[in-house]
Amino acid sequence: MDRAGVEYEPRDYARRPLTPEELADIVGSGAAASFVNPRSPAFRKLGIAHQDLDDESALRIMDENNVVVRRPIVVHGEERIIGLDVDAFERLARAQAAGA
Repeated sequence: MDRAGVEYEPRDYARRPLTPEELADIVGSGAAASFVNPRSPAFRKLGIAHQDLDDESALRIMDENNVVVRRPIVVHGEERIIGLDVDAFERLARAQAAGA
């Protein structure tokens, strides 16, 4: 994000965990399971198949253990960028530069 020139406010989930309300807001109308990192050691310990997660269980798991939340998550208006998506970061930087 720094390379793309995206302005952002970092959030350390370990120091300031996301609340259930924040998680629900971030997920919005998207699929909550897409916000869970299936490669997280904490998620693997649960023994749950990522494809078996429904929205309710994904939100509950992320609430109970923020380390399973996929990073980074960038929220800009209604847009959500999940994970390292350089193209999306560059688009966002251009939109920010244009004042959007």
